[in-house]
Amino acid sequence: MLPPEFKPHGSCKLCTVKVGGWHATSCTLPAKEGLVVESETEEMNAERRMLVQLLFVEGNHFCPSCEKSGDCKLQATAYELGMTSPRFDHFFPDRPVDASHPDLLLDFNRCILCELCVRASAEVDGKQVFALAGRGMGKHLVVNSSSGLLRDSAISATDRRPRSVPWA
Repeated sequence: MLPPEFKPHGSCKLCTVKVGGWHATSCTLPAKEGLVVESETEEMNAERRMLVQLLFVEGNHFCPSCEKSGDCKLQATAYELGMTSPRFDHFFPDRPVDASHPDLLLDFNRCILCELCVRASAEVDGKQVFALAGRGMGKHLVVNSSSGLLRDSAISATDRRPRSVPWA
């Protein structure tokens, strides 16, 4: 669920619905009278299931060995959609874990490129610590610091621009 400060922008595509025969992200589609929306159909759930399967195989998501197992939105979405096994071969990418910061850990293996950290750092704390770089399979999260590490960035676990953020 998207925090209320952020306008939806359809990056994950998991809310895809069919409207008038076309697929659209429901989070970015304005409601209007007479709109016929198909959501909880086998076709739409199969498409969402495929998207979740792609998220799993493009990263290193192994729920049984993950410390977030049982408290993970990606895992819960997979269960809700009936994903019992991967449909595609795992890529097993070799992505780093940034444990350089004393308060925060950044595991690039778990990143699904939802852009929430990018938007939060730009719009909530104003520090612009994160960005996305590359395209397609090369798209990845980067840390805005000279070394590319969290320890050399402006991020802080407690310090942020004064603002009411109900989800923090």
